[in-house]
Amino acid sequence: MGKAAFFAAALFLNIPIAAPAVDGVLSLPGASRDPAAMEAQGREMMKQMITAAEKGSLEAQKNLSFMFMTMTTASDEDIKESGFATSLSDALDKGVAWMHKAAEQGDMESQSKLGTLYMGNWKFGPHGELTMKQDMPEAVKWFKLAAEQGDANAQSNLGSFYLTGVGVEKDLIPAYKWSYLASKKYPRINQEAVARVAEQMNASQIIEAERLANEWLSTHKQ
Repeated sequence: MGKAAFFAAALFLNIPIAAPAVDGVLSLPGASRDPAAMEAQGREMMKQMITAAEKGSLEAQKNLSFMFMTMTTASDEDIKESGFATSLSDALDKGVAWMHKAAEQGDMESQSKLGTLYMGNWKFGPHGELTMKQDMPEAVKWFKLAAEQGDANAQSNLGSFYLTGVGVEKDLIPAYKWSYLASKKYPRINQEAVARVAEQMNASQIIEAERLANEWLSTHKQ
């Protein structure tokens, strides 16, 4: 992502409703289509987002996380030129830090994203030169929080973890429970996972897992 695109994104994140397009170009209310003016407006928007995020605004924290994580596709030179991060590593650190802030406020989407980030050895930068190392205890922690709030991605991943014993002790009952709950939202993807777990279970285990899943459904809105 080049500098101009970065600041255009900063402007876009602060539009409360969809803006009309003019000649196929998004028209931002109050925003100039001149690159230099757009950069200046984008910088101001970033400063306002940082101020709001530091005061605890969840939406600002999520937007900043998105901005800094998007910045990790750029080169060190472009990132430094933005003035909001000094390097690829710094942009990644800031993106993850703001994601943590939002997740700690209980934001389900941010919790699930953190779980996904910590689950894999993700590569960042134009050529994949920076790797974020896997941290399964952190992945499990954030997926559990998101799963309890009803995030199907987190539920599906927890089901897989408990089935394979990755990051947690293998346990077929929670494996079935979380896969079953994920299948309620995305049946095509997760019903096969439920069947794979069930193949390894006896009838009493399935009954218990379904009891736990239905108990969860009775107290949570899907």
